[in-house]
Amino acid sequence: MDSTGRSGTAPSDQELVDRCLQADEQAWRLLADLLRRLIGGLAATRWLDGGLQEEIAQEVEVELLRDGCRVLRQFAGRSRLSTYLGTIILRVALRLRRADGSIPWGELESMDHSVEVADALLGRIETWVAVQQILSPIEALILRLYAAGYTGEEAADMLSRLTQRPWTAAMVYKHKARAMVRLQRALAD
Repeated sequence: MDSTGRSGTAPSDQELVDRCLQADEQAWRLLADLLRRLIGGLAATRWLDGGLQEEIAQEVEVELLRDGCRVLRQFAGRSRLSTYLGTIILRVALRLRRADGSIPWGELESMDHSVEVADALLGRIETWVAVQQILSPIEALILRLYAAGYTGEEAADMLSRLTQRPWTAAMVYKHKARAMVRLQRALAD
């Protein structure tokens, strides 16, 4: 058995949507997991306040269920499901940010600009989701810390506090090297 609860491979995007539309509970769990990974990716880009992740996840799920799952029925496989859901997440996040006053209604320059920003963010989100599927959470965190400009010593200090066990810069470098090898192998496949 695989993560879908069935034998064989994971469902394709369209199969997952079709199973959700047939009220398959396992498919809905897979879709909810995908949503949370995408939302976590958005939070990692710092575009989204990390404290809003659960609220956005719930709002997106409501949107997917609204009007007899109209939004899911519109998927039709024209893009990857993660891209389609990412667009919905961005729309919901923008609506919530506008509603709480953190983005004024007139701030967006044009629809074209909004689409460009959304495409760039979705590219980062999809990359982050792929990285999370390849690396362990610690390896992914270490790479994020390096990408943010932290040194090995600073990363070791943060990991020590986070995991409540001692980390050294050498340990961080070792995990970083292992993560890079795993990513290179995954990209070569």
